[in-house]
Amino acid sequence: GAHGATGGPRRTATPGGTTPFTVKAATSASDFATGSGTLVVTSSCTAPTITVHPVGQTKAVGESVTFSVTATGTDLSYQWRKGGVDISGATSSSYTIGSVVTDDAGDYTVYVSNACGNVTSNAATLTVNKAAATVTLSDMTQTYTGSPLTPTAVTTPGGLTIVWTGAPQTNAGSYPVTATVNDTNYEGSASGTFVIGMAIQTIIFGPLAPKTYGDAPFTVSATGGFSGNPVTFSASGNCTVSGDVVTITGAGSGTITAHQAGNSNYFSATAVAQTFSIGMKALSVKADDKSRLHGDANPTLTGTLTGVVNDDDITASYSTEATETSPVGTYPIVPALNDPKNKLSNYTVASTNGTLTTLPGPGVGEWV
Repeated sequence: GAHGATGGPRRTATPGGTTPFTVKAATSASDFATGSGTLVVTSSCTAPTITVHPVGQTKAVGESVTFSVTATGTDLSYQWRKGGVDISGATSSSYTIGSVVTDDAGDYTVYVSNACGNVTSNAATLTVNKAAATVTLSDMTQTYTGSPLTPTAVTTPGGLTIVWTGAPQTNAGSYPVTATVNDTNYEGSASGTFVIGMAIQTIIFGPLAPKTYGDAPFTVSATGGFSGNPVTFSASGNCTVSGDVVTITGAGSGTITAHQAGNSNYFSATAVAQTFSIGMKALSVKADDKSRLHGDANPTLTGTLTGVVNDDDITASYSTEATETSPVGTYPIVPALNDPKNKLSNYTVASTNGTLTTLPGPGVGEWV
């Protein structure tokens, strides 16, 4: 029977490895026996091994993505990384992003470890494409204002930044325009024809005061629109116009019409007409009273004509029915108007007769 055994220097066994050793035994008779062998230490820890690596994926903004890894080993721990940097809270065998954005694009790895070792997966590349946005155009027809104009663009989802091509525009015309989304996560555009219509301009031209035939020429004025073109005038009825000076040509009425031409940005203004009355001119003719003796020739008959204007050449003549042999008495002297230019229709005529008195001459009886 062995009495005791001793070994060599103390050795430490590595779990899962092998360690050589020697055993020496002694009996009570002080004889010794020795032997050597290999101690096999069986460990319960298995180092991690990745059997299925995460796979790269392509997603659009707003979609979800899941990376996963399959590994063997004992008591495994996981740490997902993006670009070599640990992702907080990503410590399971899979990693999910519920709604990706373009900033999520990059290379993803997972670090798998336990007490026996560690391993890092192959990189899985996430490619993130921008999501489609809808662009709706409105206010595509506007009117010239003199200031730059731009249509309206509304995006879905809302609030995205728009970059315009072909707008803003100022002058009237038709323009091809495109509204393009300028956003990190969305893309989209819409095109159309943007029309800036010509603007309306207005003339302000007030009423004209009544006039009388024979009044002096007078000026008219009007305020035009923003085209910058001058206001011009035309005349009809019993008047004429030259520039802004109106001349009356007859009694009745006259009409002055104001006009303003347009340009590339403004329509011609709607003409504005103002009609004014022209009263008849008062004209008076009065025969002078005359006298003579019975038997004498009639004296030269005269009178006064007042109110003729505009070189109308109206003249007066006077006559009486009395002759040299007419009895002593009184006879009317009647005015008559001569109108070679047919202008009397422009006058109201007040005619007053004169009186021719024939007096008894020598040897002539009294009044009869």
